[in-house]
Amino acid sequence: MSGTGFPRDVIDTVNERSGELCEAALPGCEGRAVDIQHRRPRGMGGTAKRAREGLHTNCPCNAVAACRACHGWMESHAPEARVLGLAITQHETEPPSSLPVLLRGGVVLLGCDGSTSPASLIDLDEVDEAWVMSADHRDKEWT
Repeated sequence: MSGTGFPRDVIDTVNERSGELCEAALPGCEGRAVDIQHRRPRGMGGTAKRAREGLHTNCPCNAVAACRACHGWMESHAPEARVLGLAITQHETEPPSSLPVLLRGGVVLLGCDGSTSPASLIDLDEVDEAWVMSADHRDKEWT
């Protein structure tokens, strides 16, 4: 599985957490994870600077294992991906470990050690609205 910018140990941790399955599991999901997506993009300023700022750029809490279809959806539907916690704006000041994400149908927090813990901080009405806004998935169901 590729993880552009992620160190090998983080890739291994995310693979272990995900069981090498796509964690996003959006409609049209291909099942097997082949990429690791940054929730908060690496962005300008360099990874080392962002690490000093405590932004966890290349940390398991900022990583989502994804199939190509889900990865593509996250890239092309950033506003909806942010509602689901799959993407985080570069301007967010909280670390990814404190921001909930919808993975494989459950709302969780991702730990820096690769762990997950239950969370319930995503407004499901916003999720439904974001899903409706995404033209690519209007006729598909959650899996």
